[in-house]
This record gives sequence, C-alpha cells and structure tokens, in this order.
Amino acid sequence: MKRIVLVALTIAMLCTITVGCTEKSEKSSGQAGTDTQTSKTEAVEFSWLGHTMQISDVIDDGTVSNGSSPAEGKYVEVDLECVDGTLTWEDLSENFTDFVLLDESGTEYETVSCGFSIVGDQSVAIDDLETSEFSGVSPIFDIPKDMELEGMSLYVISEDARIAL
Repeated sequence: MKRIVLVALTIAMLCTITVGCTEKSEKSSGQAGTDTQTSKTEAVEFSWLGHTMQISDVIDDGTVSNGSSPAEGKYVEVDLECVDGTLTWEDLSENFTDFVLLDESGTEYETVSCGFSIVGDQSVAIDDLETSEFSGVSPIFDIPKDMELEGMSLYVISEDARIAL
C-alpha cells in the first residue's frame, strides 16, 4: 500500500513538473498576459537541505493550479530559487512537503502540490528526472479565498525557519 501511494505521489509530481515548466516559461517570456498580480518579496536567504534558497516570487492571482483538483479556497505558489547551486531529484521528491504557509494567527496551510524548475532544457524525459538538476522548487498551498498574503510567512519545517512573504 505504501509503495502504491508513493508511486501515485510521484506520478502527480511529474504531472506538476510538466505543467510548472510550461507555465514558468510562459511567465518569464511575458506571454501569460499583463494583468497578472504577483507579490515580489525582498530577497531573504535561508537554508534548506544544505542549500541557500530565497523566495523569488509569490503568485496569488488566481492563475495557479495544482494540476489535479480545484482549490477549496485559492492556490498560492511560492517560487523558491536555489542560489548556491542546484537541487537533486532526491532533494525535491523526498522533501517538497517541508514547506508550510502560516497566517498571522499561526494557522498552517500544508503543501498540496509542487512544481520544479529544471536547469537548462525544460523538456526532460520522465526517465531522466533522477539525473536532472533543478534550480528551484515551487510549493503550492490552498488557502482561504479571501485571505491576503500580508502577514503570512513560509515556514521551513526541517530548518525551523520562518520567512515573511
């Protein structure tokens, strides 16, 4: 049973990788439209799995999808960039749930899905993911529809670190 759940989770993550890469390339090329609202944060570095990471973007404009089901509230994507090298498939596949969003009252919103940024060519075959290098991770959270990002923070469980959005 545990292996079936792990395989299902891996398949769901692979679907998100494909979707995430496509959406990121559209966003970076400016083709996704001019009315998107993202929250740029001041670059605060933090440690995760021995890497130096920083929040590069927070997307809260209604365009975020987890690739499989509609949000109960709204999806928020927090784009995290590895600034001192690259991440491995093992880093991502085993630890992407290490991120939690916290509101001002301390309510936790767990990672419901995750996208990954692949270094170089974004059209990597599924069989090659284990040997690919990744430049970032984008956990996706489902928060109440009327909730604002102001006052929220990203909590990194393994590092016991809280980073303001």
